[in-house]
Amino acid sequence: MRLLIDAVAGAVGSGAFAVLVAVPRRYLGEAAAVGLVTGLVFGVLSRAGMDGAGAAGVAALAGSTLSEVLARVRHQPAVIFLLPGLIPLVPGVTIYHAMADLVTGRGSMAVQAAGQTFLWAAAIALGVGLAAALIRGIVPQKRA
Repeated sequence: MRLLIDAVAGAVGSGAFAVLVAVPRRYLGEAAAVGLVTGLVFGVLSRAGMDGAGAAGVAALAGSTLSEVLARVRHQPAVIFLLPGLIPLVPGVTIYHAMADLVTGRGSMAVQAAGQTFLWAAAIALGVGLAAALIRGIVPQKRA
């Protein structure tokens, strides 16, 4: 049940962010679907025991792959679907703790939280880059 809640929350958060960044209305459903996939993959992997950064990287790979496929089907840039779809993977709590620790003078804890945030960001970037390179190498996008 918790996994379903996480997946739906990912879709709702991604859909809301898509509205915020002015994704065209006709693509809001696809942007939310990418968020659902990333939230679901992240939830499954983290519950299976994978660490947060690793699960975020694999989820970003899945979301980026779906975004690249949607980009080819809809003849739009992949970023329209990908940017909102990555919202469920943002380590907001870790970023908050890093900043709170920094402000309250707990420097070593701030560095630890910032390092964890960097690992998440690197894993997400690696997942996005790998999917983009693979899909674009296999199925190049047609120019209009």
